[in-house]
Amino acid sequence: MNDIDYKLIGTRVKEARILIGISQEQLSWDTNLSASYISLIETGKKKPSLVIQESLYENVAL
Repeated sequence: MNDIDYKLIGTRVKEARILIGISQEQLSWDTNLSASYISLIETGKKKPSLVIQESLYENVAL
């Protein structure tokens, strides 16, 4: 069974967020998540649900 690489997910979200030029705070507004939670996702310290991943992906165009 394949394990989900949450660190890689967080890294890709961060890279895409920086590429489109928005802050963690702006992304938190766009997704209704806290900026601190966005930070924890980006560093791989939190495992976002599929619904949250989808919201992040939609907002950073992944």
